[in-house]
Amino acid sequence: MNLTTVAWDWDPIINGWDSLCDFCILLMEYLTRETGMSYGFINVMLFVVLGPLSTLLFMAATASALWIKGKKGYIASGILSGLGLTAVFIILTACSYALLIVAALPTD
Repeated sequence: MNLTTVAWDWDPIINGWDSLCDFCILLMEYLTRETGMSYGFINVMLFVVLGPLSTLLFMAATASALWIKGKKGYIASGILSGLGLTAVFIILTACSYALLIVAALPTD
């Protein structure tokens, strides 16, 4: 028995996390249809680029506030925090847009 067989025979327990995952997949598929961008591109932009970028920017902002003394540290921290907030805002805007569009869809 190989790993592929085991993966296909596995019967997952349906719980809240599975439902959330299914909803997010449907949401990203909807964004794919509406924007014309591929599912992979949207996935990479949200979870490989913007998510880690915001984390790194917030870490750099904290480090600059702690290690750079005086006004320069506060300026660098403010700039990095602003960039981190911008990345988070982009993620939230895309998700909010998709949720509003999905909520406005007619139900059959």
